[in-house]
Amino acid sequence: DSKRGKYSQTLYEYYQYRSSDYMDELVWGAIALYIATKDVAYLDKAEDLWLSKYKNTVQRLHNWDNKVPLVSALLAKYTSNADNKAEYLTVLNKHFNFNAVPEWRLENKLLLIEGEGNLRYASNFAALTLFSYDNFTNEDIPRREELRTMGHEQIDYILGSNNAQRSYLVGYGNNPPKRPFHGGSYCPIQPIECVNLYFDDQETPNINVLKGALVGGPDTEGIYNDYAWIHMTNNVAIDYNAGFTFALAYLLDAPSDNSNNHSLCNNDAPITPPTPIEPVEPTTPIEPVEPTNPTTPPVTPTTPTTPPTEPTTPTTPPTEPTTPTTPPTE
Repeated sequence: DSKRGKYSQTLYEYYQYRSSDYMDELVWGAIALYIATKDVAYLDKAEDLWLSKYKNTVQRLHNWDNKVPLVSALLAKYTSNADNKAEYLTVLNKHFNFNAVPEWRLENKLLLIEGEGNLRYASNFAALTLFSYDNFTNEDIPRREELRTMGHEQIDYILGSNNAQRSYLVGYGNNPPKRPFHGGSYCPIQPIECVNLYFDDQETPNINVLKGALVGGPDTEGIYNDYAWIHMTNNVAIDYNAGFTFALAYLLDAPSDNSNNHSLCNNDAPITPPTPIEPVEPTTPIEPVEPTNPTTPPVTPTTPTTPPTEPTTPTTPPTEPTTPTTPPTE
């Protein structure tokens, strides 16, 4: 903690994914160390960092770049200081109230929080509402019951409880996405070259099924097209699945939520298990071909049997010029 800074200020190749702040990561790291070690010094550190920056702030988004809503909920759970807990809950409730607006819902269900990759925001919201339902009272979270229902609805919508009756999880449910924006999905297996033909294809499903990946989903107008090149609605990423996985874990093993009123437990929901994909057997590797020994040795130059012909001495000597018999005329 002695050398603070943002990674995007030094790792310029990652500037596209630059971080707007590092304090939330410091708080989150200290909380994680407290949970792992039970050393109160880490919890004290996390609380001091949070109180130095986030008191009474409005945190609209909960995503990879901003974990303040998450760490506020965690600190409210673990702190033993009632005044501090009230501060954490104030920020958490502001986050809930800012996003849980009836007018910002698709089909009166899906929260419309952000245009690109909206389902990740809806999943993160669901994860926090379900966590809060189990760890706080109605006095702590005045909309606690309503928010739990909304959390269920976000996951239901993703898994197929929507007007299109389609799943937005690759490889799961009814009519799941077939063309997510992911090179490992739309590119063939090497050494075949990945060309734009695979990326631009609007009819053929991606070559490799990216099972379990959550796509961005409908935009704020409710429009969704299953094309790899539409980054806004068909992108996938680790942070898309993070909150979604948290929410699924809760719904499958919630200690105090026995309603079972969600698609994972409701047998009448329009969700059908995916058809198992037969594993592709690896092909037998081709044995390397060893160079063969030549059966005929290379031809070596032979010694000529007849020596080269020496120039012969002429048998007749050259004719000497004759003296003219008649003298030249004067």
